[in-house]
Amino acid sequence: MEGADCLGSGRYTAAAAMYRRCLEVALKAFCPDVEAWKLEKRIDKLAAENRITKDLQTWAHRVRLDGNDALHEEEQFTKEAATELAEFTRLLLIYLYTLPEKIKRRIRPPAAE
Repeated sequence: MEGADCLGSGRYTAAAAMYRRCLEVALKAFCPDVEAWKLEKRIDKLAAENRITKDLQTWAHRVRLDGNDALHEEEQFTKEAATELAEFTRLLLIYLYTLPEKIKRRIRPPAAE
């Protein structure tokens, strides 16, 4: 993932932009009917549909705004801020993509042999 490469090489502003973009693309799969590139609306829709918790919604909006700052502000992102974006992105992807499948596998009865 580009964000991890940027983070690992000390390009923290670029990492923040890449993690924000990753969220944009990942959430588009859950809300294809929402206007193109409207991350704010996608986050709110997922929360309204109980696909993410209110705490995740709040954190997602903070990440969204921090990512916007990385793209539009002159100040460089810090390692700590970029690392938080990376961690949130990782956790949200697990919550939306990985965890539901793991749960489904656990609650399905084993296939008869």
